[in-house]
Amino acid sequence: MQSGEETRQNVEGGIETEGLTNNPLTHNDLSERIDPITVLEASPTGRIYSYGTENGLVHLFDLHQDRLFKTLTSQDSLSIEQISWSYDGKYLCFSDTDRMVFIISVTTDDRSPELVVVTKAEVSVRNITKGPITQLLFRPDLSCLLVSTSNTVHTISLISFSIVHSAELRIAECKWIVHPQNPELIIGFGPEHTQVLGWDLIEKQFYITWLAGSSEQLKVDQVIATQDKRHILVQKSHRDNNVTEKGHHYFETSKLSTPSPLRVPAVLPQDISSEIVLPLSFQSDNRLIFLSRNFSICSWKIPSDSGRFIVASRPRPNNNIDTPTSSASSVTPEKEFEELFSLPWDSTSRDNLSLCAVWGKEKSFLYPRNGEVVVVRCEVLG
Repeated sequence: MQSGEETRQNVEGGIETEGLTNNPLTHNDLSERIDPITVLEASPTGRIYSYGTENGLVHLFDLHQDRLFKTLTSQDSLSIEQISWSYDGKYLCFSDTDRMVFIISVTTDDRSPELVVVTKAEVSVRNITKGPITQLLFRPDLSCLLVSTSNTVHTISLISFSIVHSAELRIAECKWIVHPQNPELIIGFGPEHTQVLGWDLIEKQFYITWLAGSSEQLKVDQVIATQDKRHILVQKSHRDNNVTEKGHHYFETSKLSTPSPLRVPAVLPQDISSEIVLPLSFQSDNRLIFLSRNFSICSWKIPSDSGRFIVASRPRPNNNIDTPTSSASSVTPEKEFEELFSLPWDSTSRDNLSLCAVWGKEKSFLYPRNGEVVVVRCEVLG
């Protein structure tokens, strides 16, 4: 939040909004001055959030001291494509369009409250990859960093800062998470298949998951695990005739560690799934926080009764992605989701929907707007 910005607070609702500029610039003035935000990520331990821009800058903002305390720059000011924090908040990494990976340590000086930011390494993967870097993921024990592209994965040692493992993928365009119940494994979700690898990138399991729709038209947008680590929610999208449709699949985590050629996920009911633009996080009671199609932040408790889901099966040709065939009976739930708060969306922020995030440690919601980050604090997000 910069000087001259306004803060609005709704005391009754426990909601506070920061970072909205109170500057009467015209749209053309803003377009000339804005450095668009390309990635946004908050430290899982709180206090700091970071965001990258098209002009190759990575800004670190200290929420507790209410100030921008560090700006990093990519080589040749190339656009920042990916950014990620380690689980303990001690490391930050980001990559640019030249496929250069920057690894940064962020620590607290015992003699002062100031944060110490040190660039540990700059590692190029340009000569061993094709296409852009699609994801960065730290191993929980901080021994290595996963670098993913559309068809390859690599690990960089956080000791030698060199590439130690590389592998070609059987699945293109995977979305990766650390296995919620076994940090020695990583899971990659693709449109129709899921694979489980060790951090040495040796394949442990490979599943046909048969997410509804054609794999050539689908992509996986978001993967989040429940706080009890028992389930994983996968959002997929399908674009047809300039219309994007989304579907949501619910996996049992324990079944992604055992040998089997097939793992069929449950599908969230259509009347709920159609409301979800972006799943954001899970609360401790398996309550899903999501961005709705009305551009509100909403909450929905996923029922424990599996009868309220449809069990997905192999779709017939030309099936709509959100209405998979099924022989299982299901109960259509009432719309039991709750609107927590709404946001003042405009044409600029709508283009950045995929960058929105819930920051549980700070009980906040983050979203980019006009080259800045808006922070909305809400007690129920903690």
